[in-house]
Amino acid sequence: MIIPATRADVPALSEVLARAFDDDPWTNWFIRQDGQRGPAFRLFYRVCLERFGLPAGESYTTADRIGAALWNPPGTWQIGVWQQILFLPQLVKVVGWRRLYQGLRGINMIAERHPILPHRDLFMLGVDPAHQGKGHGSAFLRPGLERCDRERMPSYLETGTEKNVQLYERFGYRIRS
Repeated sequence: MIIPATRADVPALSEVLARAFDDDPWTNWFIRQDGQRGPAFRLFYRVCLERFGLPAGESYTTADRIGAALWNPPGTWQIGVWQQILFLPQLVKVVGWRRLYQGLRGINMIAERHPILPHRDLFMLGVDPAHQGKGHGSAFLRPGLERCDRERMPSYLETGTEKNVQLYERFGYRIRS
């Protein structure tokens, strides 16, 4: 059963999301690939949950914490300058000093292609690899998509893997060029 995620879920979900995105191309490009990779992965997902996912109030998990979906309501997907400044020390730990500029450019390139029309943003959806392929990703999508339907609001997401494209297309998502 899908339930709202809470701050108490952050440690477990940080671990689960790090495992879920371990082979994700964009994440592996973004997060440092040195001896600090493991802690950087977990820190990245902890920050995503604490700063971006949970405050929006639309984050979901299960009682056994096998995955999570983080949704941003309309108009909340961007982070302000002050939040970016507060995030900078953690970003350095996630990407490393040598790759900081490249990481910031990557974030900005994604932001430039983001739709400007009102929408709900599926910021992140991850399922522990041991539980993938069993319908959990679909279950995590449903609460957010049902809300989109009730509000007649489009949704948007980004993915870097072909198998994810197939999942999202089954739910009506289309590739934007």
